[in-house]
Amino acid sequence: RPCFIIIFLFDCAWCFSFLLNQPPVHSRRFISPSVFPTTQLLKTKFCIRRSAQKLESTQILFQELETAIDLSDNVLIEDLFRNDRLPLDIALCKLIQCGASASLLHSALQIVNDTMSADAFHSIVDDAGRSLLMRAVVEGNVAAVRALLDLGLDPDHGGSAYSMRTPLMQAASAGDEALCGVLQAGGADGGRRDRFGRSAADQAAA
Repeated sequence: RPCFIIIFLFDCAWCFSFLLNQPPVHSRRFISPSVFPTTQLLKTKFCIRRSAQKLESTQILFQELETAIDLSDNVLIEDLFRNDRLPLDIALCKLIQCGASASLLHSALQIVNDTMSADAFHSIVDDAGRSLLMRAVVEGNVAAVRALLDLGLDPDHGGSAYSMRTPLMQAASAGDEALCGVLQAGGADGGRRDRFGRSAADQAAA
C-alpha cells in the first residue's frame, strides 16, 4: 500500500506541474501556427499601400494648389479649401510662400477663418514654428500681411522660432520700410524686446 500511495502522489504532482506549464485558455487558438504571421503581413502590406496612396493623393492636390496660384484661380482655391481636401494650415503657408495674389489670399483666409475656431486659426504655425504673420513677413508678402492683420491676427505674435522676435522686428532687421509701416498701422508694438533685449529700432540700426 505505501508503494501505491507514493505512485499516486507522484502522478498528482506530475499532473499539477503539467497544468501549471500550460498557456492560458484564452491564448490557445485552434489555428495553424502559420496563419497568424500571414494575416499580420497582409494587414501591414494593406496599411503601407493605403499610406502610399494617401501621400500620392496629397502630392497631387498640392500640385493643383500651385497651379491655382500660378493661374490666380479662385474657383480651384475655394474647391481645395472648402472640401477639406488639403490640411488648411499647410495650404495657407504654401499660399503665402508662393506669393499668391491678394484675391486668392483673401478667399483662402476667409474660408479658413469661417471653418476654424478663432484660437485654432490664430495659433497656426509653419513647420519651423513661425506664425502665419511672421511667415508672410519673412517672405516679404505685403498683401498677405495686410490680409492677416485685417482678420485680426496678433501683430506681435511671431511664433516660437525667433527668440521672442516679433514680425515688426523681422521686418525692421530686413530693412523693409513698407512692411514696417503696414505692421505699425496694424497695431504692432515697437517697444517690445526680444530675449536679447533688442527692440525693432535696435535691429533696424544693426
